[in-house]
Amino acid sequence: LIDLLANAEKCTFAPGDAILNEGSTGHFMYVITEGAATVAKKDSGGKANELATLGSGDSFGEMSLVDKDPRSASVTATADCVLIRIPESACWKNPVVSAKIFRNISRILSRRLREADRTLLQKI
Repeated sequence: LIDLLANAEKCTFAPGDAILNEGSTGHFMYVITEGAATVAKKDSGGKANELATLGSGDSFGEMSLVDKDPRSASVTATADCVLIRIPESACWKNPVVSAKIFRNISRILSRRLREADRTLLQKI
């Protein structure tokens, strides 16, 4: 963990600042240490739809590290944000750390999938 954080950097964003944009490439994941942000995805008409609100302790950006695809949504600061930005290269240096990161990413993605399923069922 110390090695991972040694390669990380602190980033700050003001309310309204774009932290990452849907469709952009991603080589970092983020952890919010202070503040709040929203996650939004554009529909086929180009309208942004809010998917989630994130706060202290939440992470985002990990999907692009796993699948190498462009960012699937945009994240915008809704309050002054302090983030830890972790580069992809730091995530895979140490096999023990890499295994823990993958396990945690799997838990996050599983939780999000379950939540998406619940949301989808409510709309049917």
